[in-house]
Amino acid sequence: MSRIANRNVLFLRPGKLGDLVVATPFFQHIKTQEPSIRIIIACSPQNSIIVQNNPFVDEIRVVNFHSLMDVIRLILWIRKQHISHLIDLIPGFSRTSTLIARFVRSKVTTIAGMHKHVGQRYFNIVTNTEGSHIIERNRVLIETALGLKFTSDLRTELFPLEKHIQNVTTLLAKNNSQLPLVGINCSAGESERQWGKEKYIELIGKLLKSYQNVTIVLFAIGEQVVWIREIFSKANRIIIVAGYDLHTVTAMIARLSLFISPDTSLIHIASGYKVPIVGLYCIDGENLVRWRAYNCISRELVAGTTHNVNELAVGAVVNAADELLELGRLDKK
Repeated sequence: MSRIANRNVLFLRPGKLGDLVVATPFFQHIKTQEPSIRIIIACSPQNSIIVQNNPFVDEIRVVNFHSLMDVIRLILWIRKQHISHLIDLIPGFSRTSTLIARFVRSKVTTIAGMHKHVGQRYFNIVTNTEGSHIIERNRVLIETALGLKFTSDLRTELFPLEKHIQNVTTLLAKNNSQLPLVGINCSAGESERQWGKEKYIELIGKLLKSYQNVTIVLFAIGEQVVWIREIFSKANRIIIVAGYDLHTVTAMIARLSLFISPDTSLIHIASGYKVPIVGLYCIDGENLVRWRAYNCISRELVAGTTHNVNELAVGAVVNAADELLELGRLDKK
C-alpha cells in the first residue's frame, strides 16, 4: 500500500484556463494507481470550468486568490481537512502560494512546488525543471511529491457532456457539414497575440479556395465575434462557434482535422485530441518551450523580431497548414 493511500491531495492552481488545462493529464493516472486518493482542486473562477465534469476530481474549491479574506478562508479550510499533500502547480515564486504554504505546512501536510527560489524554505519538496514543457514540469513535480510514476501517454482531458456534444451535432447539421473541418481561433488573451482582422480574412479565403472539400470552423470571443458574424454569418462552408461554453468548444475541437490558433489554452485542449496544430506565438525561448503544443503533430510560427504575432505573414500560416493537411492526407481540390 502506498504511503499516500487514503489521503487528501490538494492541487493549487489559480490563473487562466490554460494554467489548469495542463494539469488535467494527471488526475486519471493518479486514480488508476491509487484509487483511494481524494483529489481536490483549488482554482480560480476563471479556470474552474476546466475541471467541471471531471470524474477523477473529487472536490473543487473556487477561490478568489486576489482577495486576502478568500485566501485566509482557504488556509483555515485546508488546516481542517487533514490534507496530506498540497501541490502548488504555479511555476515560480508566488506570494499567494508561499503565504498558503507558510501557514498550512505541518507534520501531516507536505508542501510541494516547482522553481520556488526565495520561497522554497516553506516547501518540503521543490523541483527545478526549467527548459522543459509545462506538462513535463507538472509530471516531475507530481511524481516526486506522490511517489508515483506516469509511464503511459499523457494527454490533456476535458469532459464535455452529452448536451455539449449535441450542440456540436446541431451546429454541423444546421450547416450541412459532413466535410473535414479546419478550425481557426480568431481570439487571443493579449494584444501582442491577437492576429489582425485582415489577416484572418485573407487566411480564410485562401484555405476555402485551396480546399474545396473542407469546412472552416471559426472560434471567437469578445470583439472578434462582431466582425466574424458581419462577414461570414451567411458564407458557405463556414461555421461560427461563438457564445458557447468551453465544453461545447472542446467537443467541436475534438472533431477537427487541423487547428490554427494564437491562444495556448485552446492549443492544449486540441493537443489532447491529437489534432494537428499550427500555433502562432509572439515570443520564443523559455515561453515557447513551456507552452507549445504537447505530444501531437504541430508547427510553431514565432514572431521573433517584434514579439507581436502580426509579424507573421498569412503565407507562412498557409504553408504550415498545407504541410499538416498533406500529412493528414487531405489533398487540395
